[in-house]
This record gives sequence, structure tokens and C-alpha cells, in this order.
Amino acid sequence: MIGQVQRFFRQYTRVKNYIQSGKLGQPLQVVEKRLLKIETPPTPWWKSSKKTGGLLLPLNGSHSIDLFLSLFNTRPVRVYCETQHNNLEWEGEDEFSLQMKLKNGAIVTLHHSFNSSEDINEVMIVGSESNIHFNGIVRFLY
Repeated sequence: MIGQVQRFFRQYTRVKNYIQSGKLGQPLQVVEKRLLKIETPPTPWWKSSKKTGGLLLPLNGSHSIDLFLSLFNTRPVRVYCETQHNNLEWEGEDEFSLQMKLKNGAIVTLHHSFNSSEDINEVMIVGSESNIHFNGIVRFLY
């Protein structure tokens, strides 16, 4: 089973309803910043890039990717990603920036970090008719 749970969280179902209402207009751009400070693995298997599939991208990034594809009911046509490994407490990447061009024309940019000095999780969705700006889940499963 794949546990892509964020699409069912209240703030995201409200955003999806708003998008489906047409009030956003044509989606143009999404920027998500999920910046956390996690200095040591909260569970032993996080230390292994083999067990996590990398680290931050598969653990957090997969949820964000699924969320935005679900919100707009579309698929990416192009994806570009850069990852970085900074913290020696684990093997996998602890920073990434990813950009997707969606079939509906929107550009989605994700910035994730386990090295931030403060917890930030914000989402900005720009549409042709309005914008949506909200706080997402900051500490999820940590």
C-alpha cells in the first residue's frame, strides 16, 4: 500500500475544492517550501539511504509530488531535480529542489530541507484569477 495521505488532510481538501470551484482560474505556478531542522535520524532505518530510497526526496518529496498532481488532477510533462547531502548523521540527501512542468501548464517548484534553522512549510498557488497561500504540515511523522 502506498500511504499518500496528505491529499486527505483538511487544508488540502479545502484547497482542492477551491480549485475545482474555478475561483483560482488556470493554475500557473505552485511554490512549496518545507524546511525543517532534523539533526539526527528519528528512527534507525532513516540512516540508511538504501532503506529510505535516498532520504528526503522519497520520504517527504513523494508526498508533495502526489499532493500537487492530485490537486490539479494532472501529470508532469517535465521534471528536474537537484539533491544534496550535508548531514553526516545519515547517508541520503537532506536537501532538494524539484521543478515540474505539468500537463495543465502549471509549474510546480518544491524546496525541501532537513537543515533549516526554523520550521517553515508554506504553499503558494498562483492562478489566473486568484492566489492561494497557506501553511502546510510542518512536522509529519517526525
